[in-house]
Amino acid sequence: MEETGTIIKLTGQGADVLLKRELSCGGCNHCHSSEDGTGMIAEVDLIHGLSIGDKVILESKQVKQVTAGFIIFILPLILFIIGFLSGRLIPGNSEFISFLLGLAFAVIPYTVIYFSRKMKEKKGNFDFVIKEILQKKKLP
Repeated sequence: MEETGTIIKLTGQGADVLLKRELSCGGCNHCHSSEDGTGMIAEVDLIHGLSIGDKVILESKQVKQVTAGFIIFILPLILFIIGFLSGRLIPGNSEFISFLLGLAFAVIPYTVIYFSRKMKEKKGNFDFVIKEILQKKKLP
């Protein structure tokens, strides 16, 4: 997957790139929403010579997209069903308790994603890489 964006912030080990929010943005956890909610911000490794305002092409591996789609959409559904059915096996248990157990199981992938993202930020591992610099910001 390729995305075009603009460098908006430079950090010690990387850069933040503002991307246009696409219809396909579904929470793959490669980036996060901008403050105003109109775009997405991706974190990338800092390349020498980049400056704020440069336009770049970012690339992400296709395998990560398929895996992210499975983790975000399919795995919670499977875990919900497992949790619900596990709750039904407990004698004297109501459907409401089974439903809550199913929800608890379905939340597990999102919790893992949250903490793995925090660990990636600390280590400086980014999902996107800069493939190409399209346009350098002109200096005055």
